[in-house]
Amino acid sequence: MPMQPADRLEVSLRPLNPGDAPAYRSFRIEALRRTPSAFTSSFDEESGKPLAWSVNRLAGPDLVLGAFDVAANLIGTAGLSVPEGRQARHKGTLFGMAVASSAGGRGIGRLLVQGVLESALAQSLLQVGLTVTADNTVAAGLYLSCGFEVWGHEPRAVVVNGNAITKVHMVNMLDGYRTGNGVRSRPMPIPDDGG
Repeated sequence: MPMQPADRLEVSLRPLNPGDAPAYRSFRIEALRRTPSAFTSSFDEESGKPLAWSVNRLAGPDLVLGAFDVAANLIGTAGLSVPEGRQARHKGTLFGMAVASSAGGRGIGRLLVQGVLESALAQSLLQVGLTVTADNTVAAGLYLSCGFEVWGHEPRAVVVNGNAITKVHMVNMLDGYRTGNGVRSRPMPIPDDGG
């Protein structure tokens, strides 16, 4: 699905497959090196994993979307994981959101988030959750603009180089989410008048 953000950078989104494993592994390791506090995994752990780990990840049940430029370079990723258990299959988790520094500020992140939400809707999910580092105001702003809401904070969620990092928990209930335009209209709450 080709798309063009405002600055006319032509981008295509598609699910990654095992053949994309080398590019995915390189992209992920660079994202972990560049912004270690944004991820639960560490650069050292991920760079020590064999290519087979990435192959298996992309062959598994989780969706990993890739954003590609016109030269077919991977410039962004975002994933959607859905629990296997029957009582939790109504919700998904957005994970692994990253955009190459060379492609930042061009709407790639929004395209990836919308792609994940559209996939969630296609799977009839009721909600999608995520965590974001508390001081990452750019990412948090993107998620809020895509219909996510904050439901909690987790102090010391990860410790990076001896520094405790707080994560913000967010959820998009997908109520009224409209595919293609990112608009989310919430239904009016029904008041509990006790009667």
